[in-house]
Amino acid sequence: MDIRLTAQGPWRFRIERTGAMRVPGAVLAPHALLPDEPGDQALAQVAHVATLPGIVRASYAMPDIHWGYGFPIGGVAATDIDRGGVVSPGGVGFDISGITGNRAFDSCCHGAGRVWSRHRAHREMSGRRLRLELADARVAVRPASWRSVTEEAPQAYKDVDAVVRASEHNDLGRLVARLVPLGVLKG
Repeated sequence: MDIRLTAQGPWRFRIERTGAMRVPGAVLAPHALLPDEPGDQALAQVAHVATLPGIVRASYAMPDIHWGYGFPIGGVAATDIDRGGVVSPGGVGFDISGITGNRAFDSCCHGAGRVWSRHRAHREMSGRRLRLELADARVAVRPASWRSVTEEAPQAYKDVDAVVRASEHNDLGRLVARLVPLGVLKG
């Protein structure tokens, strides 16, 4: 699917209705946060969600958008049951700290969003390199497997501060506090 984005300002893009799309797509992120991994299908998923029966207003993508299963991660849609609306298993989840009454159905992004696939993270980041970078940052890691840690390398994610700025600019959420992790458990 050929996705054409139309800029509606520096913080918002529109995917025009084509084919079976019932509503347009709305990507609430600056250009720097758009998916650009070769083969990434997140924007095509936004367009595909726009074909759901009963969908209302738009198929939204938060600033943390990345390729998911069915829906993009960071995708938001609402359907009207009286217009044939459905609940899509790919779209079930939750987001936090949304501003009540925002254009994306009170939703907000829930993380930074990936820029590298897990496969690319394994290719780009060695366990040794990551161990040294984390040690320099005074972070102790003792994983059962460095392979599982490399896929979560900081480089594999968007700049969370840029995602928060995009969320605030689009009135999706407000920064309440910036927390620094003391540790991460994965598995």
